[in-house]
Amino acid sequence: MPQERRDDRLQVGASGARIEFTSEDTVVKSAANGVDRLIAQAMMMKAVGKVVFPEIIFIGPHYYEMERLIPLKWTRARVAGDIIYEMCAMLPLIWGPYQRVRFGDMITDAHREYMRPRWGPHYRRMENWLDGLLDEEVTKATRIHGDPTVENVMQRRIDQRIVFIDPIPANDYIPSLIAIDMGKMLQSIFGYERILRPDTPVLNPTDTMELAGNMTSIFMHGDKLVSWYFLCVHIARLIPYQPAERQHIFWDMLTHAIEVFKP
Repeated sequence: MPQERRDDRLQVGASGARIEFTSEDTVVKSAANGVDRLIAQAMMMKAVGKVVFPEIIFIGPHYYEMERLIPLKWTRARVAGDIIYEMCAMLPLIWGPYQRVRFGDMITDAHREYMRPRWGPHYRRMENWLDGLLDEEVTKATRIHGDPTVENVMQRRIDQRIVFIDPIPANDYIPSLIAIDMGKMLQSIFGYERILRPDTPVLNPTDTMELAGNMTSIFMHGDKLVSWYFLCVHIARLIPYQPAERQHIFWDMLTHAIEVFKP
């Protein structure tokens, strides 16, 4: 969702969704395409509740109404540390009951086919990495956020508390594993928001690795290893949607992540 601007009552998000500021307290999000995904998003937020997500007031056939939020206040201290730990604390409320599963049982041919053209020159290396993870024991959640980056965190207007927005339900090529969400948080730690908005505070390399290590250390070993793989998946998936002049930045980010995390 774009940042709030009081002089605009209607904005269009990166996905094509329309966000209309209908009052001081509410907004309406709608979509001409991808309506099923939009409604699934609203139903998930309503089911989980407003401790983690904005309050969903009404769900219509191709739109939903929710409480109006304000953008996250960008400060180096919060983006670099506190916000990530706040996100970690909130995610289990989304995940629900867990079960331990073999990672290879969750990876479908659809995932491999989807990722094959997105790996570019890294294809063989990433396939070998994936094959080496198949016997890891990982945590399958009842549901995942799917895209818990700092970009998808906003604040409540009254008490300034953070909430997640814009969840993406799991699908055939992105399974319902907590490692998916962990990988997305790593994406933020590695500078995703800084690329989108150069004025966003950036971590130095030491802080980046310390925060990444602290964040993943609270999870099971298999989840940590698989989250590193999915960090690379998430970066690779972003590349085709970037302007041509910015794609090389994401390729560099992907190469760096592979060098840092691949065993």
